[in-house]
Amino acid sequence: MANINCEVVKCVFNTHGGCSRNNISIEECNGCKAHECSETYCNSFSDKMSEMKNSTCTDGCPCTESAIKCCATSCEFNQNNVCSAEKITVGTAHAKCCQETECDSFKEKK
Repeated sequence: MANINCEVVKCVFNTHGGCSRNNISIEECNGCKAHECSETYCNSFSDKMSEMKNSTCTDGCPCTESAIKCCATSCEFNQNNVCSAEKITVGTAHAKCCQETECDSFKEKK
């Protein structure tokens, strides 16, 4: 379980720079093996204009412990499709859809 910083301004789950969703999924772009942050994205992004607000913490504050499904198989924090990082950051600030976001904490396995 990790803490998620969220820099994505338009995401409905961004609450004061934290993620209020208690589970997210990080994916690799186009099903390819990621080599850098920009080749990953947060599949849990939902635009603030949508009404989808389920799967959020009940108090409306950023979750301090969130489950992160990680499909970025080339990331060193991926442990059996679960992120083992204590904290991650989801960017980019002005993303308008999930494919424009990225996991800024992605670190390619050596």
